Amino acid sequence: MTKILVVDDEEDLEHLIKNMFRKEINNKIYSMIFARNGKEALDLLETNPDVDVILSDINMPVMDGLELLSILNNRDLLLKSVMISAYGDMSSIRNAMNLGAFDFITKPIDRQDLSITIEKTIQTVQQARSSIEMNNKLRLEKDNAEQSEKFKRQFLANMSHEIRTPMNAVLGFTNILLNRNPREDQIFYLDGIKKSSETLLNIINDILDLSKIEAGKLELESIAFQLKEIFSQVVHLVKRVSAEKDIEVISLINDNISVLKGDPTRLFQILMNLAGNAVKFTNKGSVTLQAEYLEELSKDDFQTIRFSVIDTGIGIPADKQKTIFEKFDQANISDTRNYGGTGLGLSIAKQLVELHNSQIEVESEEGKGTRFSFSIQFQKGHLHNVQETNQTKKMDGSVLNGLKILVVDDVEYNRIIARDTLEMNSNVSIFLASNGQEAIKLLSENDIDVILMDVQMPEMNGYEATMYIRNNFEKPKADVPILALTAGVMREEVEKCKNAGMNDYIPKPFKTSELIGTIAKNLHLKAEYSDTTTKVIEIEKGASNASGITNLEYLIGFCEGNEDKIKKYVKIFIDSSAPLCEKIEQAIQENDAIFIADLLHGSRTKLNMMGMKDQFEKTFVLEEFCRTKGDITEIKNNLLTFVSEIKLASGELKYFSLQGE
Repeated sequence: MTKILVVDDEEDLEHLIKNMFRKEINNKIYSMIFARNGKEALDLLETNPDVDVILSDINMPVMDGLELLSILNNRDLLLKSVMISAYGDMSSIRNAMNLGAFDFITKPIDRQDLSITIEKTIQTVQQARSSIEMNNKLRLEKDNAEQSEKFKRQFLANMSHEIRTPMNAVLGFTNILLNRNPREDQIFYLDGIKKSSETLLNIINDILDLSKIEAGKLELESIAFQLKEIFSQVVHLVKRVSAEKDIEVISLINDNISVLKGDPTRLFQILMNLAGNAVKFTNKGSVTLQAEYLEELSKDDFQTIRFSVIDTGIGIPADKQKTIFEKFDQANISDTRNYGGTGLGLSIAKQLVELHNSQIEVESEEGKGTRFSFSIQFQKGHLHNVQETNQTKKMDGSVLNGLKILVVDDVEYNRIIARDTLEMNSNVSIFLASNGQEAIKLLSENDIDVILMDVQMPEMNGYEATMYIRNNFEKPKADVPILALTAGVMREEVEKCKNAGMNDYIPKPFKTSELIGTIAKNLHLKAEYSDTTTKVIEIEKGASNASGITNLEYLIGFCEGNEDKIKKYVKIFIDSSAPLCEKIEQAIQENDAIFIADLLHGSRTKLNMMGMKDQFEKTFVLEEFCRTKGDITEIKNNLLTFVSEIKLASGELKYFSLQGE
């Protein structure tokens, strides 16, 4: 129902309007209230804020229509005014329109003219109110969406922190134990813990990356890098994943691709997601990473590179090739059960490629394989910038020798992991604090070279401690490098660390090379830098011998390319091979099937580490036969062949060990 306020000092006009619109009033289409002047109208508006239309005379005592209009115009009310004027009084009508009147009618009033004017005014009022209501609704929805996004980011940040903190302990202690000469069977279990933990960490990182991309919070870097280094890293990790499969990993890069300038981290992530996906769905054949220089699309200081990841796997059905890029989607629901994974990898790769203003193309045929391709335009970079950027990544721990390092963390496990990791790789002095106050006390009493500072701690957190050090200590202690060592990885948290005065940032769980490299970088330490990627490639050339018995790709991946560790495990195998063969041969002579079964069972870890896939699988068959039959007569030749293969592998590995010296 429309409410109309009629303002006129003539009582006859009230009766006239009531008679004109009796039907509308009785049918409750209109509700009308009346005032004799502008002042009464204002009083009525105080108690009737829902008035839609004011029908007002211009010339009235006490307060005329023009003064009323002027006051209403300043109140920003959701109503419209129609002025009533004597015929021919154009001056008053112009003044009224200038003061915000919507329309006017003249006396004597014509019923049809007034009805049309009122309806037109009502429509305008309703449209204005609908528009305001819609804007308010949109504003509310926007506020709710922003609040929801804020809660989502906060939840992800908290979730990430709470998961990364125990993950730091799991991975940290596992790496420490792996470096303390564990038994062969313990190596198998520790490797399982490490791989499972890394898988969980990758899932967490995928979820966070997806959140950043969707929130528009992920920005691309622009730094110089060499493409061959990115490919080497991807190939190395892919070989690690594919070590248990019959897959050849191939890398093809055009020679005329120069140093590039862009975001190597995100490019690595795209290629790793695509290559990891290729390995997952390929059981035999090959996975190829290819980079082609597109001369026709390159000019001046820019190079356009077309990347392809090609596999000989199961392929993707034509009707599924578009949906595979959707979050949590895989081509077939059984893929999740058979191959694992969250279905996030391709979605993240697609969105990262789109951030580079490109698109991923997919070509696939069921049973034959798949090709994923995309093109990115890079600026040309300079080689000296690449060296400066990468020099901290592969640094030997001895570069830290002699340093005094303060580790601040409220979780005891985290303090022990940081301490033991540094002490295993360097000759350093470690000071431990469980909160900011303890850190400040230790800094005041000792000449500390660098502080590894957790962020979330009781009593005094890392931000507060850092600001206190910067503002209250005198130089040089006020300028001591402070590195955030925390499980918080959201961009806002990283910025908060920098704003508090921290020099750099190391996310938990950390890699040993990352920890050492970041400390050295911030202390401007110089050292000889070892290129572990190159070492891995050199080792791999001799890793798979002509006989095909041993293949050290798994061991190389397990040791992350560390040549000393690889040689250590090779030596363990060589030293244990002769006693193992002697025991099996003696047990064959004595027909001791159960003892042979135990020996076979205990040899599996060593065989797996040396990539002896056939022999590893044989142990299951031979062991079961020995335990169930209790007699080895039927498999004596098989056992002797197994012993011969162990001896041959040991000889090959001795040659490999000598070649590496």
